[in-house]
Amino acid sequence: MQHRENTIPLGLVFGKLTKTYIAILSYKLRHLPIERYFYPCWLIAQNSGKLTQQELVNLLQSDKVTVNRIVAYLEKSKAIYRLKNLEDKRSINLFIAEEFDAYVPQIEKALKETDQLFLEFVEKPSTFLCEIIQMSKELEVFPAAPISLFYERIKQPKKGKRNA
Repeated sequence: MQHRENTIPLGLVFGKLTKTYIAILSYKLRHLPIERYFYPCWLIAQNSGKLTQQELVNLLQSDKVTVNRIVAYLEKSKAIYRLKNLEDKRSINLFIAEEFDAYVPQIEKALKETDQLFLEFVEKPSTFLCEIIQMSKELEVFPAAPISLFYERIKQPKKGKRNA
């Protein structure tokens, strides 16, 4: 089936790029004990002990439920841990686990490499990034329901077996 150029929604292209970006990043970090939420984990590591769950919500521009799922996954994977803030008992501070700390530079390197891989296809990367960021800010004013992405790997069938 053939599409005319102007009938392919931009959202389809952005969605595919998002999936491809996450797949490449996940592949680069496949040896880690976590399989997703690399950027939130990196953010926590950069601010270990100083970042609350609410601040992570703000940094990720997400909702509390999604961030709670991310934090729960990272905690269950022993990448991070959380402790109540001693000054404000209502907030929870996030810490990178000592055993996971060695993986943080690998996450940062993979993020930078994946960004660079995608930007190789753009003529003026700094201009492009500014325009995309501006587009994102301008479109935030539209009243739309938030959408969550959970970044889980799709399980591939084993070779030789067919999907029923």
